[in-house]
Amino acid sequence: MESAKPYLILAVVIVIPLIVYLVNHVRRGGSSAAMFGVPDLGVFGEISATSVRVKNVSVKLHNLGGNNDQKAIGLEFRASGATGYRMISVALSEVEARKLAAYLESKGANEKT
Repeated sequence: MESAKPYLILAVVIVIPLIVYLVNHVRRGGSSAAMFGVPDLGVFGEISATSVRVKNVSVKLHNLGGNNDQKAIGLEFRASGATGYRMISVALSEVEARKLAAYLESKGANEKT
């Protein structure tokens, strides 16, 4: 009975979270849909840049589904370099996305003048 304890701990720590992830992955319709928590209707834009510190940074814009009344935009930030990889996902409502777009446009207009 003593030798079964390590396998039980392994199952609890690794296998159960993996099963939960796979169920969410299949139920929601893919990894990006599981990442945002709603169906992903596709990527409609991507912006990439290389910084001075030899890191590649990209932002993908996702069209998120859900209720017809609630349109949403998903932002997927990815940064990779020699030291590692990092990804952050953010879901914005239509109102929040419009505020962000207006802010970026106003900052761009200020930079040109």
